Amino acid sequence: MDNYRWVYLLFSCLTLFFAQWGFDEMGILASRMSGLSPECIWNNGTDATCLTMTASEFNGLFVAHFWSGTISAIGTGYITGRFGIWIGSLCVALAQLLGMLIFTVGPYGPTTNVAYAVMLIGRIIFGCGFWGSSVVSQQVMSHWFFGRELAMAFSLYTNSIRIASIISFASLGTVAQKYGMQNTMWIVFGLAVLGPSSSVLGGWVYKRFAAISMAEERWLASSARTGISLSLIKKLSWHYWTVAIFFFATYGTLVSILADFAKFLTEARGLNEATAGVTTGIISDIGILSPLLGIVTDRYGWRDIQMIASSTFILTGLLVITTSTSALSMPVIFCVLVGAGYVLFTSSVWSSVVAVTTSTTVGVAMSITTAIQSFSGGAFLLMLGLLLDRNSMEERGTWMSFFVVLAVTVSVALLSALAALYLDRKNILRPLRSKHSTYVPAAAAEMNTAVDEVQPFAKANGSARGGYRYSDSLSSGSVGSPTCVNC
Repeated sequence: MDNYRWVYLLFSCLTLFFAQWGFDEMGILASRMSGLSPECIWNNGTDATCLTMTASEFNGLFVAHFWSGTISAIGTGYITGRFGIWIGSLCVALAQLLGMLIFTVGPYGPTTNVAYAVMLIGRIIFGCGFWGSSVVSQQVMSHWFFGRELAMAFSLYTNSIRIASIISFASLGTVAQKYGMQNTMWIVFGLAVLGPSSSVLGGWVYKRFAAISMAEERWLASSARTGISLSLIKKLSWHYWTVAIFFFATYGTLVSILADFAKFLTEARGLNEATAGVTTGIISDIGILSPLLGIVTDRYGWRDIQMIASSTFILTGLLVITTSTSALSMPVIFCVLVGAGYVLFTSSVWSSVVAVTTSTTVGVAMSITTAIQSFSGGAFLLMLGLLLDRNSMEERGTWMSFFVVLAVTVSVALLSALAALYLDRKNILRPLRSKHSTYVPAAAAEMNTAVDEVQPFAKANGSARGGYRYSDSLSSGSVGSPTCVNC
């Protein structure tokens, strides 16, 4: 009965896996949407369904996807907080389905401008469902896997994106060559519709089995109808905000590298598209190892050190690529270093969010962190896209500015990680350093004695070293200084 959390994780991973196909199709069909593909009919090809989007319009689809998630993350957090996980799962599934359908029928518009407007609306709605499903799944996992396989669960969940991208990029290009753009989009829709279906099934598993298989205090916290309020946000500690700043700077940097590094290799280093794509793919290939490192994180902790190491690896890679002129060897070393930072980032950051919040605030923390994630991706792509579009600078200078900006943002991430380490050392519970098997819940890091959120309790034999329990009610009594057990 206790294994139903793995069934929920399976459906959550399937939701993200199939939804990612709906996102990846934009990159795969980019040349056909912009009308530059040799397969387009006006380029003496056979595909009469191509569009003629400008570069700004095409990038706008990506920015809309990310920034719609910024609003959706907060809205989904409110819905799940007020109406529960089941209703939240239904809402995000509906948004995903409706958004994919509108986006797929968009190219049937009489002109590219009409098609773009319809596709933009579809992408916004789909983005709301895509990021909203992440909020729902991460909130459930933060409770259901707490004190068990938390880091591994988050790593497996995020790995669904990488596996989906590896398969979609390897297959959809061939499908598009054979069937054209519109037919390929319908094939993707047929696959991606399994995402909303998995979301509904996952919500049903939670509704049916969470109460009987989740620890009582975690179930009470997970099912509490708290919504998102300013009072809950105010309860988030500085420890959380240092992790959030680290998340913003690191995620935006990684998204930018994955989006533009292949272009850098073709334009500035003279590599062909195939070699550039394979080289850039090293980053995602290494990222697949994150579940293994997640097991280590659950076993030994040390999230603070992983955050520092992640920033250090990425910063070292940026220094390598900006100081070398080698066509291939240095880019490979760069991708290996960034991949190492990527896997450390994935295995530690989401469990760190849980570790530095309480059962009361973990829901709102997940919503805010997902909003930060989506906003970061859109902001970095927009900012660096404008930088790369500048024609007033020579090509090498433009790319040098690109990597310098990323080096600055990673430096901010490194400083945030060091600040998190400092705050962790000041906290007697050491939430980032502790392992998941400790009697002291890692989520007790944001202990607030004024509201008596954490109270010591004794084991059955009367030992005072039993651990801690949650209490969200006000108490007139004072709480003694906690002692970290097995941290």
